[in-house]
Amino acid sequence: MKPIFPVYVPYKNLPKETQVIHDDIMLTMDIAFVPNWFKSQSLNYEVLYGNWHKVKSVLYRGSIPRQFKEKIIYELSLLNNCQYCSFTHGETIKQLKQKIYSSLCNNTADELSSKYSYAKTLLIDIATNSRVANQQEMKKLAEFGFAVEQIIELFSIIDLTRMLNTYADISGIDLDDEMINL
Repeated sequence: MKPIFPVYVPYKNLPKETQVIHDDIMLTMDIAFVPNWFKSQSLNYEVLYGNWHKVKSVLYRGSIPRQFKEKIIYELSLLNNCQYCSFTHGETIKQLKQKIYSSLCNNTADELSSKYSYAKTLLIDIATNSRVANQQEMKKLAEFGFAVEQIIELFSIIDLTRMLNTYADISGIDLDDEMINL
């Protein structure tokens, strides 16, 4: 029996407006395929459009390095037992490894700078304990040099991860063959 969901419609069979989003996904992510997370949403243009723009805004824009965002998404996805997201973002981190060292770390031993180490610890604590950051923690982020806009960006990583994990888990999407074969 063929499953009702998820459905992966071939690119050539998609409406033009959906193909445009698929093209933007591949261009922005610098990959030659559309991840199943997005493919599975292709029959609902509005959902695909909204979710892609949220991912694009949080993960690919802003002043917090993308490599750091990927690291947070990966670690939270592991803690949430989200197989699809932990695998996908883990593979992405492997591809970005050298950039992680140069933009976030004190050395090539994968040791985060104290600024990003504090932010990572705080974000994971907030996300796993479903709590609000207190003013002392906000002040410490500011002391490390994070502007208010960046603090908003940091907290948006938690929101994005929850969305990614929830959709991946409830939809039962398959791991991307293209990621498995890297």
